[in-house]
Amino acid sequence: MTDLNPQLESALSQFASQPGVTPSQEAQLRAAVASDARLLEQWNQKASR
Repeated sequence: MTDLNPQLESALSQFASQPGVTPSQEAQLRAAVASDARLLEQWNQKASR
């Protein structure tokens, strides 16, 4: 499995810092992205652009 690249990590952290976003929502998003290697790779690529 691929790890989050720094750009994707930053994007997810920005999401988590938005008003109204709960820690549970952040955890669910991270779990969803990490659960699918192809999705994770695509998000890593898009985040690095």
